[in-house]
Amino acid sequence: MQNNTNFAPQFISANNRAKYAILLLTIGIGVDAIDILLGGVLISSQSFTATNSGAIFIISTLQGIVRAIESLLTYVIAIFFLVWLYRAYSNLTPLQVQNQSYTPGWAVGWWFIPIASLWMPYLVVKELWEKSDPLVHEETEYWHRSYIPTLFRCWWALWVCSGMVGLIYFAYASMINTGDSAFQITTKTLMLVKLFTIGAGFLCIKIVSGINKRQETRFQKLYS
Repeated sequence: MQNNTNFAPQFISANNRAKYAILLLTIGIGVDAIDILLGGVLISSQSFTATNSGAIFIISTLQGIVRAIESLLTYVIAIFFLVWLYRAYSNLTPLQVQNQSYTPGWAVGWWFIPIASLWMPYLVVKELWEKSDPLVHEETEYWHRSYIPTLFRCWWALWVCSGMVGLIYFAYASMINTGDSAFQITTKTLMLVKLFTIGAGFLCIKIVSGINKRQETRFQKLYS
């Protein structure tokens, strides 16, 4: 086997980072599901009458707590996911991948660039999947032979849809008056956002797990 000792010390497994990111994504999915459930219970109440105002108050309070947890989790998940992404993209060099389209810094940075963040992060993660393929060697430069699962497109479509519908929700909520009808419209819209987010989160777990497995396998093939 070719002597690759100059590369080996540079590889730092992203396995633990992937596990933390997956755990947090799983927790986020569960919290979103609870939020949807509470929203459905509130909608089923139909109206804010004296007979159910007490129950509505309790459920609304619980939902407020859940959404506070969601807000905190959003930042925590983003941090752990991006830490994993940075490490995984940094590993492409010790995995003997050349001609990378991005730096590890920009693999993370594209998420924060307005407009470009609508497609560039998808291209980054897509390339990370392709070039982590344990069965493809750089010298062939046939990265297009590495199959891109449909779940990548579905993941990004769900992520973008959750953001777009979320913007519609905030715009609508800021313009309407309070009332049963307005409440049901905003609640259903936010439930749709959560459904998109849950779908994107589930697929993101599969992507993180898949890329991590590909990198570990590629490393073993190169240096074992």
